[in-house]
Amino acid sequence: MQAEKFIGNVLKICGLHEDRLFLCPGNHDVARASNEDYHYPCDQKEADRMLALNKLERNTEWFQEYNSLCKSLKCLPYKIGDHENYLTGVRFCEDCTIVCLNTAWLSQEKKEKVWVGKSYPIAIKNGIEESYDQDPKRKEFPVIAMMHHPSTYWEEQDSSCYQGSINVWGTITKMSDVVLCGHSHETSELSYTVQSARICIGGAFYQDYTYRNSFYIYEIGDKKCSKIRYQRIDEEWMEISEE
Repeated sequence: MQAEKFIGNVLKICGLHEDRLFLCPGNHDVARASNEDYHYPCDQKEADRMLALNKLERNTEWFQEYNSLCKSLKCLPYKIGDHENYLTGVRFCEDCTIVCLNTAWLSQEKKEKVWVGKSYPIAIKNGIEESYDQDPKRKEFPVIAMMHHPSTYWEEQDSSCYQGSINVWGTITKMSDVVLCGHSHETSELSYTVQSARICIGGAFYQDYTYRNSFYIYEIGDKKCSKIRYQRIDEEWMEISEE
């Protein structure tokens, strides 16, 4: 599998082991044909019913190839409630807390927006709070949340307090220090701050020259976060200054 080979080479070049690899599913990872029988939710309540914690195992079947990739790469699973999976949840590391939020459950090309639902994010939030009760020192570790779709691609009820709905985006940004998003094809920097979280939106890798390939490397210290941007130019990765 080409993706497995590519990621494996990245780990080797960076000198990282599989336990430091954190993957997050996107809209190209969901098998849309497998969820065509499910009506696209008309509101948050309907989305919550489809994306309930007790339906996680069924919903995981929509991402069979993605799950196979994670297993091949020997990724460690995320935990949410009593479930372990590669799609959504928390991994508690010795120096940070990683949150994976799957925004691609119901992503379809015919829809401009995606539903996230409140069930999984709230379960993630509860798991983090329980870890603080068990080990108060964990509050000192940064919480880094990963998701594919930035909030601009979310359904309004999931990203605002709309007629009694739960602001899921607000829940995530309130408990996170850094939020890493993708999906956008922009090559310029897209970052801003919401509540206590620094929102960082990156681009994507492509095999051809349809888009200018680029990525960021972030270094998170005790007092500041620095970044380096690389862009593919003339078949070479070049460091780009943004000053």
